[in-house]
Amino acid sequence: MSKYVLFIIILFVISLYCISCGGKGTFQSKSFPDVGVTIEVAGDWQMAVKGADKSAFKLKLEGQPDYVFPPVTAAKGDPTQDYVNPIPNWRFIGVKGEFDPKMNPMTSGYPKPDGLYFVGNTKGELQDERVRELPWPGAEGVQATVRLYEITHGVESLGTADLWHAYTVTFNHKGNALEFNFQIPSQADTKIWIDEFWKSIIKLELK
Repeated sequence: MSKYVLFIIILFVISLYCISCGGKGTFQSKSFPDVGVTIEVAGDWQMAVKGADKSAFKLKLEGQPDYVFPPVTAAKGDPTQDYVNPIPNWRFIGVKGEFDPKMNPMTSGYPKPDGLYFVGNTKGELQDERVRELPWPGAEGVQATVRLYEITHGVESLGTADLWHAYTVTFNHKGNALEFNFQIPSQADTKIWIDEFWKSIIKLELK
């Protein structure tokens, strides 16, 4: 076999490997053994740990949330890209300390612990709140607090204000508070984006 043919075969194998792995720095399954969490997303989704989130986890700066794993960004597409027309996407975080679902998220004393999604009474309105059992294999019996907010993006006085929605799914595991959150653009169908979120995860093992 000539060196040229061998080179072509190697190049072909590498190309297949890159295609199977998705975009640079992306993955479909991720485990955090220290906190007993494994998450896997559907085939048309990808996850990534962005540089700023990785740094925030490692540096542990004062006033910064005490993350128990690097926050994960997922998207129905490439999670490392910023899109002019946003695609369905969410962020998964874990912080030290337990979440109290009885606390009012619209008061200044919320959230506890620091790092959970927070709107505040001057930034938005709580539109819906309910308890839902997580539907994914590995998370059977786990009760989560699910909230939908209406929030304002932009500045009204500058004419850039726009009404979006924010959706959060929050629960406790092994002394830590875990939360999925994402913001839904004003032009997006809220129900479709929420449905996409619940379908995007095919496994969430909590050990």
